[in-house]
Amino acid sequence: MRLALPVLTALALAGAALAQTPTVTIEDDVAPDNAVKCAAVRMTQVDIGTRGGGASPAMVAAVDAWLKSGVDPAKAKAEAQKLRTTPMPEIAALGEACAPFEIKAAPRAGG
Repeated sequence: MRLALPVLTALALAGAALAQTPTVTIEDDVAPDNAVKCAAVRMTQVDIGTRGGGASPAMVAAVDAWLKSGVDPAKAKAEAQKLRTTPMPEIAALGEACAPFEIKAAPRAGG
């Protein structure tokens, strides 16, 4: 029982964290080239966040949304690879340009 309680607590906390993940959908009318670029930018931001100690759940949700919208993952990864040497302020500006295409919904209470 001593071991089971911490494990159950950790699982409950993980479930609560997943329930707090925002929902992101992508506008229907994004040009294919822009969609690949935006997916790449979000992938780059997740990579930077991961190296910095933790990627934002909103960024991870955005990457998932771009890929679910039909973006070719291989093309997006190749484009993200090109962005690895881009300065942070420029990546942030590129991310802001992609934001209007992303429809974000607040996390639902209670999952």
